[in-house]
Amino acid sequence: MKIKVAELHLAYPKITSIISEKREMPMKAQYRFARLHAKLAGEFKTIAEQWDKLVMQYGKQVMKQTEKYGDNGEVIVELEPTGNWEIEETSESMAAFRADWQKIADEEIDVDIQPIPLECLGDNGVILSHEFIALGPLVTE
Repeated sequence: MKIKVAELHLAYPKITSIISEKREMPMKAQYRFARLHAKLAGEFKTIAEQWDKLVMQYGKQVMKQTEKYGDNGEVIVELEPTGNWEIEETSESMAAFRADWQKIADEEIDVDIQPIPLECLGDNGVILSHEFIALGPLVTE
């Protein structure tokens, strides 16, 4: 099956949450989601690494401010990295980030998976509408 990088980037975290939560769904659906998760893990890791590279290229490291008291009682403010990175929404860097990400996001990759048929999920509303949106082409009618 061919899927765009952007679709997989959006769908994989939803698949992870679906298989991690205790949901009442038919055994076949549980199996199909677990199989999707396993087969897409490597591709998602590669995509996430590229995302992180771009965020580090265009963003800045988030710092945490801590206050300590010196020997004379003065307040010493220190900045410590949190390990997280961010790009300011209104910055020029965000536009450059989006342009570079779009080049990757539009790529189609061929993965050895089959979409989950809608009828396989049952009729109990176990998948929410926003999850169907994220799952995109991975669930078919």
